[in-house]
Amino acid sequence: ILAVKEGNENTDKIKALKAALESKKVADFIGSEYNGAVVSVVENPGDGFDTSVDYSKLAGETISVAASPTPHAEILKIVQEILAEKDVKLDIKEFTDYVQPNNVVDSGEVDANYFQHKPYLDDFNNENGTHVVSVGAIHVEPLALYGGKQTTLDVLK
Repeated sequence: ILAVKEGNENTDKIKALKAALESKKVADFIGSEYNGAVVSVVENPGDGFDTSVDYSKLAGETISVAASPTPHAEILKIVQEILAEKDVKLDIKEFTDYVQPNNVVDSGEVDANYFQHKPYLDDFNNENGTHVVSVGAIHVEPLALYGGKQTTLDVLK
């Protein structure tokens, strides 16, 4: 999910970021790059831009996003290209843990994060007293194991 500090859900920065993440260009990238290991959940991908946002006022601004390196930061590089069309910079800050991205959003150090699913976010907020909220689901990373007659996971590639 894309998550932000509560109260920032409807800022132009976040609406622009969300629209870019929900674009056909991002959905197509996810489909071609990850071959089913990551699946877009955006039902009606758009052109990457929110018509309610005044992009001329955002021109020259920077949106900062905390993300895990793969696949999130990779996907955000496509978003970076989309936002650059409107002269908006996307600063991707990579994290390799699952605690700091929520902390830096809650503190206001970064505008958003993109690395987790909603149940994790809800649990994190409950346990840490943070106020980070989801503004949109972008993709899922399906996982399945079928035991069959195997007695060890060593046979999995």
